[in-house]
Amino acid sequence: TPRVPCFIGACNDPRELGVIKTPDAPEGMITGVTYFIPYKKRFDIILSLFPGTKSVALLVQQGHPGGPIEQAGTREECARHGIAYKEVVASNLNELRSKTRSLGKVDLYIITNTALVMDNVVNLLPIANASKTPIFSYADKPVKSGAVAGIAADDGKLGGMLAELVVDVIVKGKPVSEVPVKMDPDPRLTINEGMMRSLGLQFPKSVLKTAKILK
Repeated sequence: TPRVPCFIGACNDPRELGVIKTPDAPEGMITGVTYFIPYKKRFDIILSLFPGTKSVALLVQQGHPGGPIEQAGTREECARHGIAYKEVVASNLNELRSKTRSLGKVDLYIITNTALVMDNVVNLLPIANASKTPIFSYADKPVKSGAVAGIAADDGKLGGMLAELVVDVIVKGKPVSEVPVKMDPDPRLTINEGMMRSLGLQFPKSVLKTAKILK
């Protein structure tokens, strides 16, 4: 409950984190930008890349504050699309690998925006490659490590939006309640071309045209 305007520069969904109850009309002195991407948009992208997906496994770091948000959002979208949902919740690398290996066959692994999982894509690749299961990421960093594709808000774009919010409140004198929290309306898709080819995948040309391609 700050007395002066405060601006969020980077966080998950501020509503889910309990910071702001109404992002469209902030009720206190806090507004800003979020790198959160609505789960409907995430699954629109997932199903455009992997249209035959019938089952997914979500990989999550135990105890990470973003974990329950990722789990709930992914589970809800899977239910909406009739996709079987599995999850691995792990506190260390050995547990992450053993639980992932024991899951059985799924159509897609999803890497959450949690440190243990994002930082260990290389250690998960032998499991994924053995079953020819693609890895999709809720962040772009794991794409460099071997995820076939990932989505992320554009930090540069969010920085510009944040500056606009500061100007609206501090310079123009708008009440914080009239300055909604902003998110990237068109998140960046990154594709690992080598992994795509090694898995024998073919993504739509319209998607490839707008994505960032890692050779």
